[in-house]
Amino acid sequence: IICYLLDLPNDEQILNLIDRFNNFNKKVFFIGNALRKYCDCFNFDYEFISVSVFDFPRIFFESDLVVTDSFHGVCFSIIGKKNTMIVNRNYSSGFNQNERITSLLSSIGFDTNNLSDINLINFSKENCYKMESYIDRSKKFLLNSLENIENE
Repeated sequence: IICYLLDLPNDEQILNLIDRFNNFNKKVFFIGNALRKYCDCFNFDYEFISVSVFDFPRIFFESDLVVTDSFHGVCFSIIGKKNTMIVNRNYSSGFNQNERITSLLSSIGFDTNNLSDINLINFSKENCYKMESYIDRSKKFLLNSLENIENE
């Protein structure tokens, strides 16, 4: 299990996550230190890791489950067709920090009207077929941009 949280969720979400991790019977790899101060509550095998930019996608693609509050974490989960627990971000900023994630989920056909604090989503091939066209368009855009820069 990969746990990639950008910030510390609220206490209820943290306890919910820890309870789920305790019941999964799998090793949890934490990217970053957001939950380090809760180690005393862990009844599961875990490791806090640093990941290079080159290894970041691979970590997601090789996992059995991704737990994240990150837009990019969700993107890699979709591309890798991973089971994913999306943690809603409500970290006292005063504005909706989930908008990019809910917009992305809506664009690939997920109903985002009933999202709760932690949502388990299976990004399988069948329900993420739309992502392929976004990936193709992005690749074309990037290649065209690089070609334009090269021609200047």
